[in-house]
Amino acid sequence: MGELVKILMIAGASRSVIWFREELIKYLQDKDISIEIVACDNENREKIESLGVKFYSIGSNNRDKGIFSNIAYVIRLSKLIKQIKPDKIMTFQAKPNTFGIIAAKKAGYKDITAMVEGLGSVFNDNSLKNRIIKIITTILYKIAFKKIPTVIFLNKDNKKRFLDCRIAKENQCFLINGIGVDINKFKQKNQPNIDIIKFVMIARIEKDKGIVEYCEAAKSIINSGVSNVEFNYYGICDEEHNIIEDYKDYVKYRGYTDKVLDIYENNHIVVLPSYHEGCPRSLMESCSIGRAIIASNIAGCKAMVKNGKNGLLVNVKDVNDLIEKVKFFIENKSQINIMGQASRKIAEEIFDSNIINAQIFERIMQ
Repeated sequence: MGELVKILMIAGASRSVIWFREELIKYLQDKDISIEIVACDNENREKIESLGVKFYSIGSNNRDKGIFSNIAYVIRLSKLIKQIKPDKIMTFQAKPNTFGIIAAKKAGYKDITAMVEGLGSVFNDNSLKNRIIKIITTILYKIAFKKIPTVIFLNKDNKKRFLDCRIAKENQCFLINGIGVDINKFKQKNQPNIDIIKFVMIARIEKDKGIVEYCEAAKSIINSGVSNVEFNYYGICDEEHNIIEDYKDYVKYRGYTDKVLDIYENNHIVVLPSYHEGCPRSLMESCSIGRAIIASNIAGCKAMVKNGKNGLLVNVKDVNDLIEKVKFFIENKSQINIMGQASRKIAEEIFDSNIINAQIFERIMQ
C-alpha cells in the first residue's frame, strides 16, 4: 500500500477549524487522506488534535493588517510548509487565502485549493479607508491566486465579483452550495412550545451581522405591547464592545456555546439580518433542524431562504422591514411549522455535507 496523500489545511483563527472544517476533515480521512492543520493561534489545539490531525500554530493574529507582521507570517509559514512537506494545500479565510498562499508558493508549492467563504467588509464597505484596503487586498488576491488550480466559491455572486475584478479566472472557479451540514447530526426537531414565540440570532457580535437592526426590532416589538415573544442572542464578542448590553431589556444575550443543537431546538425562528455573507453555517443548520428563517436579501442568504417558502428575506439595514417580518410570524403562528418543514427539505436536497464534501474531494484530487 502506498503512502497516504497528505493535505495541509491553512486556517485563520483556530476556532474556525472546529466550527467549519470538522465534517470535511472526517470525510477526507475516510478517503485515506492524512490531514495536517496550521492556524494563527493555539487556543483550540486540544479539540483539533482530537480529530486525529497534526496541528501547528504559526503565532500570528488572524486580523492583523500590519505590513511587517504579515511579512513575518509569510516567512514563518513558508519554513513550516517546507518542514511538513504536504502533497496538497488548502486555504480558508482571507489571510490564508492571500499571505498563506504566497507563503506556500515561496515554499515551492503550486497544488493549492483556496476556499472563498465571504468577501467581508473590505469588499462591501465603501468608506475611504476600506477603498484603500480593498485595492491592497485585491492586489494580494491576484498575486496569490495566479496559477493555482482551484478557487472554491460558496455562492455565485462572490464568484462573479472575483471574475469581474480579475482576481480569478473561470477555469479556476468551482462553485458549491456552501460548506454543507451533517443532516444526520442536525436532525429535524419538533417545534418547542408555541406559547412564547422565540426568535434567535447566532453570530459574532459585530455591527455587520445586523445586530443593531435585530435589537432595534426587538425593542420596537416589545415596546408595542407584544408579550408572548422572546429575542435571544448567542455569539462571541471579539473586538467590538458588547452592543447588546444597550438592549438588555429587550434581547437576552446568552454568550457563546458550542451546543448549537440545543439553541435551534429551543427556538422557533432564526434571524440573520447581516450586511454580507458567504454562505452562513447557522442558516444551513437552521434549515436542517427544521426552523423558519428571517435573513437579509443578500447573495449568501438567498441560496438558503426561499422567500415565503421556508422563511422571509429582509432588506439590508432596514429595521422597519425586519419589524414587519418578525410581526408576520407573531401573527401567523401556523407558518412557523410549515416553513420549518420546508427548510428541512431544502437542507436534504441542497446542503447535505456528504454531497458537498464529495464534490470538494473530487476537485482537489484531480
